[in-house]
Amino acid sequence: MDYNAIFTELIIGIIGLVLSAIGAIIAVLINKYVANENLKTTLASFHDLIRNSVLETYQKYVEELKDKNMFNEEAQKNALYACLTLVKANMPQRVETWLKTNVSDIDDYLISNIEAQIGALKNSGK
Repeated sequence: MDYNAIFTELIIGIIGLVLSAIGAIIAVLINKYVANENLKTTLASFHDLIRNSVLETYQKYVEELKDKNMFNEEAQKNALYACLTLVKANMPQRVETWLKTNVSDIDDYLISNIEAQIGALKNSGK
């Protein structure tokens, strides 16, 4: 019996649940404090995009490197920029328009949101 594989699958499942819970909390806060329905949809899309990109990057890149004890500072930077590229590639038009209108440095804003999502992931017990 391969306990590492079982443990890895268990952790991935828990991470998915925690990220879903965090997403639900953010959705509740958006719905409670934002009156404009279009803005609510845009913010929810933005949050989902960031969360899903972080999780995908973790599953496809980070997890393998961590298993091989190769997740060093350079790999962390590569993971961050891979996630940033993924966010940009999958960004809905309404989110892109909102960012261009409301954010002066979009890359910095995206990176800070990615890092916040990573922090939430780390603080969730991973």
